[in-house]
Amino acid sequence: MDRKLVYVSLTLGAGDGRDQQRDFSAQGMTAAIDRVLHFSGLGWIDVAVLHEPGETELAQSSLSALKAMRATGRILSLIHISEPTRQAE
Repeated sequence: MDRKLVYVSLTLGAGDGRDQQRDFSAQGMTAAIDRVLHFSGLGWIDVAVLHEPGETELAQSSLSALKAMRATGRILSLIHISEPTRQAE
């Protein structure tokens, strides 16, 4: 199969599926991406999704690790999703 025909995304910070521990650390996100690439045999992840990281959950070291993974081609793009701000009624 031509890998360019498949679009793969990965949500980061949700733990490993066995618990609900959120992990936006540089080590946690790097390990998650490397684990997916290893077990899937994929060469890259098209988009890494950061789902609602809190203000204190995403350290500068984490952002640097994501930039390094993008620079080496392990991930192609990043998306940050946050909950919409609700307006007072």
